[in-house]
Amino acid sequence: MTELRVPPATTRTFERLVTGICNRARLETEDWPLRAHELLNHLQDRWREGIEAGLSTEAAEERALQLFGKPEAVARRMKARWWKRLLFQRRCRLHRNLVYISSAFICQGLCALFVRFYENNPQASHEYAVGCILFSLLPLACARVVSWKPTITNVPLRWLFALRKVLWFSVVSGFLNELLVSPILLRRAYVLKELPDLEIGWACFIVAAWVYGCVGGACLLSEALNLAGRRRQVNRDTFAFQVIR
Repeated sequence: MTELRVPPATTRTFERLVTGICNRARLETEDWPLRAHELLNHLQDRWREGIEAGLSTEAAEERALQLFGKPEAVARRMKARWWKRLLFQRRCRLHRNLVYISSAFICQGLCALFVRFYENNPQASHEYAVGCILFSLLPLACARVVSWKPTITNVPLRWLFALRKVLWFSVVSGFLNELLVSPILLRRAYVLKELPDLEIGWACFIVAAWVYGCVGGACLLSEALNLAGRRRQVNRDTFAFQVIR
């Protein structure tokens, strides 16, 4: 028995619904065609069930949409959690970079404040302020260089360029800096205890900065790994329902 063919008007209605759901769910490029194809097949199967039950085309379409449920609820179930989107989705690359850079600036800024007020060395604090900018941007730049895969035919240059993997040390050091700076400063502050009236506020600020620094360090490692294992971009034609059906 041949499968019932869905009318073009009904198919376009289903496609508009599925497109809105997939866009609202913020799916990755690779997942978009597959999930859209699954949702479209589900709607078409429900429509065929209605036709086989003796309903008209319009009634079967309305029944399929009712059984499908609210688009907002479907998109909410398909949508990944915020931390998964932040760490793993390519579309959140800018957010990862911003979170890491801001957390690195906070950690390095804590070093400058600590040196200035706790150790009473304003000159050294200025040096920390300049160094924090360079040290914060260096791991991201190294991650870009490590992930760069140019076509080099010259054998000596290819061997020389293979040494770029040593730059992973800078990426790992940036991650460790996010994890270790705040606890070290917290311990150092309690050892000195020169400003007891600010101890509690200083400790709370350092703990909050450490939590944010852990998130920034995770974003740095995730961005480096995503760049190193960059997957092939999906051609935009695969988004067409005529291709994925």
